[in-house]
Order: sequence, then structure tokens, then C-alpha cells
Amino acid sequence: MSVTNRARLRASATSLFVLALMIVSSVYLNGGIARAFDDDKEQAEAVKAFEGTWVTEENAGIEAKWVFTGTSVRATVNGMDYGCKMKLEPATKPNSTADFVIEDGPEDAKGKMSKAIYKLEGDKLTLCVSHPGKERPTKFEDVPEEAVLFQLKKQKKS
Repeated sequence: MSVTNRARLRASATSLFVLALMIVSSVYLNGGIARAFDDDKEQAEAVKAFEGTWVTEENAGIEAKWVFTGTSVRATVNGMDYGCKMKLEPATKPNSTADFVIEDGPEDAKGKMSKAIYKLEGDKLTLCVSHPGKERPTKFEDVPEEAVLFQLKKQKKS
């Protein structure tokens, strides 16, 4: 009879441990889920801020037009057209980052990713974008065969 009670006691202790582990895991995971929702909210707000058409100044040395519609991007750079899906990471330090997966464009760019850093200040967007498949830029500067610097302004709606 005493053997049976010990088995029940062990089973109860094990059950309590498992229950405590489940509670701790649930709290931790729910915190992770909450952070994921915060990240999604932050991304959604950043995507909304990008919405619209952005163009380079006339004397910029590069002719570019970027049209952001949600996470879809149509970019024309010196006469070449690109269609991309975009993911923004506005909280990345020291610079906010963007990834552009190229879906349409020159054959050697399709399916590749261009990594970027950006600064968004009102109606001015500074975007430094790597050539497809290259490393993310670390500074806002043109680097031949590596990255292109775009200084864009938002077009006013007519």
C-alpha cells in the first residue's frame, strides 16, 4: 500500500512540474507572439509611409522612379524596369533595412535579392541598394559594382 502512494506522489510531482513548464512556456511564447505582432505592426506602419511614387531630382546623375504599393515595388532605374517584393526592418540599428526580392527585371537579376539600408525623413527617402546578390551596404554611398545610392523625393498627388 505504501508503494502505491509513492507512485501517486511521484506522478503528482511530475504532473506539477510539467504543468509549471507549460505555464512558463506559454508566457514566454505569448511574449514572443506579442513581439511578432509588434514587429508586424512596425513593418505595416513603415510600408504605409513608403506608399506612393518617389523620384530622383533632375540633376541627380541617375534617373529613377520607385512606386511602392504595399509590399510590391515597381522601380525604373535609368530605363530598366524591376518588379520586387519588399520587406522592411525599420528598427534595425544602426540603419533601417529593406530587402527587395526581384521578381521581374533583367534575367541576371530575377530571383535574386537586393539588400538595402534606408532613411525616411518626411517626403525624402535615402535608399542605398546593393546590386542583386551582393552584401548589404553599410554606408549611404555609391560603390561601383556593389551598391547604388538613391536620394528620392515623394511626388505630390495631383
